[in-house]
Amino acid sequence: MIKTAQKRFIAITLTILFVVFSVIFGVMWAITGNDFAREVQMSLDDIEREYGAESDDPNPPRRPFRTVMVIEVTSYSAESKESNYTVVYGENNFTQEQTEQIIVAAFSRNAETGNSGNVYFKTRRIGVKSVIYAADMSEEAARFNSSLIKTLLLLAVSFVALGIIVCGLSAKVFEPIRYILAKQKQFISDASHELKTPVSIISANTDVIKTEENAQYVDSIKNQVDRLNFLVSDLLTLARLDEGNVKSIKETFNLSDEITQTVLTFDAVAFEKGKTLDCDIEPDIIYDGAKGDVKKILNILLDNAVKYAQDNGEIKVSLKKSGAKYELSVYNDGSLIPEEDAQKIFERFYRGDLSRSRESGGNGLGLSIAKGIATANRWDIFATSVYGKSMTITLTL
Repeated sequence: MIKTAQKRFIAITLTILFVVFSVIFGVMWAITGNDFAREVQMSLDDIEREYGAESDDPNPPRRPFRTVMVIEVTSYSAESKESNYTVVYGENNFTQEQTEQIIVAAFSRNAETGNSGNVYFKTRRIGVKSVIYAADMSEEAARFNSSLIKTLLLLAVSFVALGIIVCGLSAKVFEPIRYILAKQKQFISDASHELKTPVSIISANTDVIKTEENAQYVDSIKNQVDRLNFLVSDLLTLARLDEGNVKSIKETFNLSDEITQTVLTFDAVAFEKGKTLDCDIEPDIIYDGAKGDVKKILNILLDNAVKYAQDNGEIKVSLKKSGAKYELSVYNDGSLIPEEDAQKIFERFYRGDLSRSRESGGNGLGLSIAKGIATANRWDIFATSVYGKSMTITLTL
């Protein structure tokens, strides 16, 4: 249980860190990308200003601040992607293929700005012709990508380092809880073992002192001793489950046959209590797992169903394949558990109806044991209750 809580704590913390780092990276991406876009726009504006066909200065300064090109396009065919163009400036800066790619990109996107690889451009309509101002922004793009990669690597290293720190600190955080629970488990185990001896002695002595005159009193003591004995046994089982000392033997077996045999053992018990027990079991299901644990859980579920089914009620057991898994369900009519409290029946000493629990001899630990066995085998077990009508407990293998 502590290991599960510790893993959950680590998972939640790392998830929060991942979200925070993702937001930081997203913000850095947005800021850097915005700076890059602004630099591209400023560069293209400079090109238009210095090499523009409508420049006020007839002899503007030709500053070769980067690889640029100015193209005048008089006609363009969208179908053939052919065009009539003249390179006004920078005819040696790009190959003919690159120039044609820039023209196709400019006209196909039908936008004032765009890019063809690392070459960014802006288009201006001047009379019957279109003028394309293009600049090679490879160096700027490389700096942009390098900045993002460095940021990503820094965040990744920080995430790993913080993850290691969180894993290390989690052991310290949960150490006091682990100590307290260990003491609690040890107390339950020790107390259960200490109770076994006096319970056995009391049980033996009641048989010795029983006479016709005090038979009813001795029988009452005997019943309470038996009940206490069951409680001690269940407490020991829970203590072993908590400590992880229950070893399951896995084997391949016919699940359908084992379920059927277990159900048959409860048929007479249900009949004596005036209740019917029906089963709908899919035949010849072969399962590889802990056969003993499956039977233990089914015994607990059937015992619970027989106890709490209403008078002259009905109990149903079903086994069916659901995808790659198998669903074993035990249904009984009559339920005093509200729908929203259905999962509480797996809590220790939980009782939906105290009077009926005492009459039936239950101690509120059976379903907790079933839950513990299922968890140890990584099976799922859950309950569905319809108040006043039915209770269904399903074990998914």
